Amino acid sequence: MNLRFTSTDEESIKNFRHIEIFYLTERGEREIVHSIQKNLITIAIMGRAGEKMYAIFKFNSGDRKIDELYRDDIISRQTIIKRDTRSLGMEGSDIYILIEGSEEAIEKVRKIAGEFEMKDEEKERIYRKIKEAEEEASLGMGAIFG
Repeated sequence: MNLRFTSTDEESIKNFRHIEIFYLTERGEREIVHSIQKNLITIAIMGRAGEKMYAIFKFNSGDRKIDELYRDDIISRQTIIKRDTRSLGMEGSDIYILIEGSEEAIEKVRKIAGEFEMKDEEKERIYRKIKEAEEEASLGMGAIFG
């Protein structure tokens, strides 16, 4: 993962007014991860060509492969988000696992459960639903602890 800082001058780094964190999707589109209102600095999280920063897997409820992912030392150190279809506002009883992390960890997940990996538009759609649910949850906690 590379971080790139862009600014017009040294003074703007000290007195920033806006921070935007984003990554580039496989299609080269910019996906905002987080934005803090202030102004002038952009932090871009960009992977090398072909590098996957996340992967999403769809399992049947109770599939033992899920436990195997959590038991692996390298994979368990990554960001793992587990959601069922109902929590994402969909029908069914499937389980979605989003893993964000190092290229090494994503490759290891693929070796264990590659046949369950989601692809293309469906992957992007589920990713957006999971991130929206995470954002709603964090906003709810902010309102509680304000």
